[in-house]
Amino acid sequence: MHIETTTRCTLACPGCPRTEIANKLGAFPKHDLVVDDLVNFLDCDSGQQIKSLLLEGNHGDPIYYPDLIKLIDAFRSTKTFTIVTNGSYRDAQFWHMLAAKLTPADLIIFSIDGLEHNNHLYRKNSNWESIMLGLDIMTKSGVRVGWKTLVFDYNHTEIDQIRLFAESRGAKFVSETTVRFGDESLRPPTQFVELNRDYQSTIKKNIDIHPQCDNHAKEYVSADGYYWPCCWVSSAFTLYKSQLWKDRQNWTMKGNTLDTMRKRIDNWADNIVADPNNADIVCKINCKPENPKFPIDHGLT
Repeated sequence: MHIETTTRCTLACPGCPRTEIANKLGAFPKHDLVVDDLVNFLDCDSGQQIKSLLLEGNHGDPIYYPDLIKLIDAFRSTKTFTIVTNGSYRDAQFWHMLAAKLTPADLIIFSIDGLEHNNHLYRKNSNWESIMLGLDIMTKSGVRVGWKTLVFDYNHTEIDQIRLFAESRGAKFVSETTVRFGDESLRPPTQFVELNRDYQSTIKKNIDIHPQCDNHAKEYVSADGYYWPCCWVSSAFTLYKSQLWKDRQNWTMKGNTLDTMRKRIDNWADNIVADPNNADIVCKINCKPENPKFPIDHGLT
């Protein structure tokens, strides 16, 4: 299960919806997940079947979540963790404390899109020294460590060098294409762009949709306490115009369990199949028949 722990972040990546919203409104709303609400939400048959929690931010970064250690403690005996982070601005004490809570079954992925001279071109405001501090402490702790690089115009010719550097620091490396740049000067040659999810494509009203929420492979809890079919639909650019948001009282985590929500998700998927016009625009983009089914193993798990 994908858990968005917080909307806090120190970076201003141009392709991040958090940055785009902040640029328009002056700030992005601050939310922190309530650990006890998540514990109660997963206290059911479906919740017990979940063996791993993915702590990755759509709008924030889990290392800035004030209750990160509390959340890990709450589920330590029953679940493993994958933590995805930019790695900036935490000190040695934090990293040692986090490492002490994790096991070799857990995975921490550092999102680093270059080397010291160019990582900051997309990961704006990132701090290389503190990233390397966290990376080194985690690789020496016995926790599995990954290094994930998004491909941009400034780094697409350096992927091999980045890979070698990552591996020299003890991290397993993977590179991925994206379609979110925020700044068109960052767009690489076409072969390095994830065109099958290009949000600039024309979206037809009548489109064949193959929902991925029917297998619960991308279910997502947001930092403000909602359970959504996937993290894609939580985008502020589309969520607040959607039927999901109009019916948000049905999707709040507080007072509900995952058992209840999965039944609602199944009904949601059935309605989309029956009439694709009921689907959110994000469903039309991401749940095309030609798009791969999730989960996808990127080589780090």
